[in-house]
Formats: sequence, C-alpha cells, structure tokens
Amino acid sequence: MEENIFSDFIDLFTSCGILHASEKGKGAVNKIENMLAVLKNELAAGKYPGGTRFPSEYELAERFGVHKITANKAVSLLVNEHLLKRGSRGSGTYVLRTEIFPRGRIAFIASLKSMYVGMILNGAQKYALKNDFAVTVFAPPIDRLVELVERFDSVEYRGIISIDYGILNSPLPTVYIDRIAKEKHCVNCANRMGGTQIMEALLARGHREIVIFSEGNRLSTRNERIEGFYEAMQQYGFNRTECERRTFRPTYVLSSHEIKLTLRDILSQYPSVTAIATDSDDDAMHLIRAAREMGVPLPGKIYISGFGNLNSASGIYGFASVDQHAEKIGAVACARLIEGLPEKPLNEIVEVELVREESIPRI
Repeated sequence: MEENIFSDFIDLFTSCGILHASEKGKGAVNKIENMLAVLKNELAAGKYPGGTRFPSEYELAERFGVHKITANKAVSLLVNEHLLKRGSRGSGTYVLRTEIFPRGRIAFIASLKSMYVGMILNGAQKYALKNDFAVTVFAPPIDRLVELVERFDSVEYRGIISIDYGILNSPLPTVYIDRIAKEKHCVNCANRMGGTQIMEALLARGHREIVIFSEGNRLSTRNERIEGFYEAMQQYGFNRTECERRTFRPTYVLSSHEIKLTLRDILSQYPSVTAIATDSDDDAMHLIRAAREMGVPLPGKIYISGFGNLNSASGIYGFASVDQHAEKIGAVACARLIEGLPEKPLNEIVEVELVREESIPRI
C-alpha cells in the first residue's frame, strides 16, 4: 500500500516535470546518495577550499543528470551537515571547513632553553596549522620523561618531535632533531657543510692564526661542524693533529669561569690569534661576554664567527654565521609525521647558508 502511494507521488512529480523519469522509485534516492558520496569526497580532498563558492544547483543538476530539485535536496543535506552554508539573498552556496580542527596533534618535546629551539617550534607550528594539525609542547624534567611518553595516545597524537632528550622508548613515530642516530628518523641541518663553509671564508681572507672554541658539548651534530672546520683547514695545509691542537673546549659547559680560563689558554698558546671559530652562536656570545669581563676586545683585533644565525647573537654583533634554517627543520620534521614516516629510517638534511661573510676582515 505504502509503496503504491509512494509510486503515485513519483509518477505525479514526473508528470509535472519535477522529477525526471529516470529518477523514479529507488533511483531518485540512489541519485542523491551518489551525489552526496561524490561531493563529500571532493570536499574532503580539497577540491572546493573553505570559503569558496560551491557549484550552483543548476550546475550540479547538469553534471549529475538530475533535476534541480534533486540537486537542491543534496545541497540541503550538505548544509545540514555544516559542510556548506547558503549565502544571503541568493548569493550562492559557500564551503565551510570540511575537517574538525585539529585533525591530530604532534607532540613537541624539547628543553626550550634557546632561541634555536623556539625557531624550530615556530616552523613546526606553521606547517601543522596549515594542515589542520596542532603542536603540543612538553618540556618535562628528565625524571618524568618516561611517564610522559607512556601517556601519549596514538589516536590523538600522530607522532613526536624530540630535541635534547635522547632516544625515546615510544611506540609513536618519532623524529629526532640535532641528533644522528642509527635506525632512527632524524632531521638535521648540513652541519659539516656549514663548518666547512665558514672556515673556508676565514681562510680565504688570509686568516691562518685560527683557533676553534666549543663549549664542551659532545653532541654528534656539533662534532660534525668541527669536522667541517678540520676539512677546510686541511685543504689549506693544516694537518689533523694541528687542527685538534687548535680546538679548545671548557671542562664545564656554560661555566663563565671555565670559559675565561679557556680564553686565557688560547691567548697564551696563540698570542697572534686573529680569528676564533665557534660551533654555535651561543658559544660565541658566551665567549664575548667572558672576554669583555677580562678586558679583552672581542670582537676586535680578534675576529669571532658563530653557527646558527640567531638574531640574539650574530644579529647583534654582526659576525659571520651559518643559517641552519631552523624553521625549515621544524617544518620538515612536522611534515614527515603528518605524511607518515617511511619504514626505512630517514636522515634528512636541510641545506645551510653562510651569512654576513662580508664582515670577516682580510689579513
């Protein structure tokens, strides 16, 4: 009985031109369902970006071979699902956001002690927001790290970006920055290349009385920079032993007293030193502060170079440095997690750039 009544209505609508004959019975329902499936997939794929005008019902009717009323019904259902919004006074239909924000989260675990880490975080956040993800920052005490990592939910978190905390025991995909580790996914700048570039610039301007200063940090990435220094020096006639002899490291990291003692050793052993190459802008800053407290004009007759291109250091003092493109490092790490890490561990390298080379005086 109900089916006959429904058929009568379909026949009536067809005879009035409201419904195409091809849309009788279940065909009409299937047409709408098919339209919805296609249009939702296209919305999710970004064919119609948020805020743009959606095709008119006439255009949809022609495209799908249905009556305008059928197209109107499909659009109304998409409006009810808050995927579309009708404009005022017949101005058309517009696309709303097609995804719930955020689609997922990236955990960012870092000590947050330097501007460099802040720049990496900024790059990761920009990329995440562009892709409807959010970055959640954690800087846990080392004794709470294991507890924190165990609480991460793989449903909520797409993965982890880790700096300064060593290798994590987590089932979540993890990208390590400033670390070279076998069988792990890592993103670093071209540390060795940067070291070679800045040392070559010093040597090309006639500096031969050069020493290297590093604040005792034995990170593999820092060692790569120093190896880059050595490569350039060896090309100019220094042997490996001499390169190592010219490398000074305070015993205690970030100790002003130790830095001053190290600077005294440098001036005692190499009284004619004309340039000090450091493996980070922070090291250069600490060395400059210690030198000024000692009454040593640094920079002055002795030129100093950095590594990192941090505005708080090289930008203020104007010394040559290597731009690590920290924001790009963060963006690349975030992108790999959102896209999905490959099975084979990646060791991705972001190119570096020598900056303020013109500040190096010629000898």
